[in-house]
Amino acid sequence: MIRTVLGEIQPAELGITLMHEHIIWDWNGAEKNGRVPYSKKEIVDTMVPYLIELKRLGCQTLVEATTYGAGRDVDVLKACAMRTGLHIITNCGAWDGGKYRGKFIPDEIKNMDANKIAEAWVQEFQAGIDGTGIRQVSSSLH
Repeated sequence: MIRTVLGEIQPAELGITLMHEHIIWDWNGAEKNGRVPYSKKEIVDTMVPYLIELKRLGCQTLVEATTYGAGRDVDVLKACAMRTGLHIITNCGAWDGGKYRGKFIPDEIKNMDANKIAEAWVQEFQAGIDGTGIRQVSSSLH
């Protein structure tokens, strides 16, 4: 099974898949994560026409690569999936920002040891992200 923001699908349902996309990205970085000057509604309303066109062109699945600390918002992803019919897959983890030197790593995890970080991400995988029940892609295909 494959986990999408709307639930599990069979691998055969993936169809044409874009593997690394960003519906939302917060260039402010982790310190300002969640304080972008746009509402969730504005983001969804802006992105949905593009996603509908993507689906019209034959894409069935989009893997959303925005990480924790860079603006990942599973509520936005779920709303986009519901309004477009696209399968949207989210992720686990954080991105160190490459040349940005940790700008996208939230302070709360900067000083955690690897085991604590792993526990948090396993919890997201098992129970869901931020209490939503939305979980990342499955670790195995059948």
